Amino acid sequence: MNKEIQIIEKRVAKCEELKFKIVVNSQETYDQALEFGKNVNRLIKEVDAQEKDITKPINDSLKKIRDAFRPAKDKLEAIKKEIAGVMVEYINAENAKKKLEAERLEARLERGTIREDTVIKKLAIAEETKTVTKGGMTSVLTVKIIDKTKIPMDYLIVDESKIKSAHRSGIKIPGVICEYKNVARM
Repeated sequence: MNKEIQIIEKRVAKCEELKFKIVVNSQETYDQALEFGKNVNRLIKEVDAQEKDITKPINDSLKKIRDAFRPAKDKLEAIKKEIAGVMVEYINAENAKKKLEAERLEARLERGTIREDTVIKKLAIAEETKTVTKGGMTSVLTVKIIDKTKIPMDYLIVDESKIKSAHRSGIKIPGVICEYKNVARM
């Protein structure tokens, strides 16, 4: 494989040398530049083909390996998600109990059926005896779109391929201009 790469590198170096000699100032030199560009394109295709000859079997093997492990990984991910859900339910229930107890103590304090120092002491004890959760919990920020029309432009992604396809089909898209530009083709 190293020998093939060395041959390619020599051909690329030759192209790099020749590119500095290209000056387009007449139809003849334009045609020469076009032919040179076509040769570069052919070399690109050769390099791609050689690369694919090497990488395709590797990618095919990788796909087979991933396909073999996917069912087990999917099942394990589902189990993990289920366990996490049960853990979150437990923590939420414990937090709800503590909140309810704090509200009950505050209500008693307002009615005058308990002293303030007793409430402080009971809340401190509740905080000290809080549920211990190994592995911890974390809050994850999620986004739920409720009205796309109110999202600022900075947060929207333009799908240029979809716009070009619509333009070719004769559909006018507000806010964009589709125009053809000349690009050298080799």
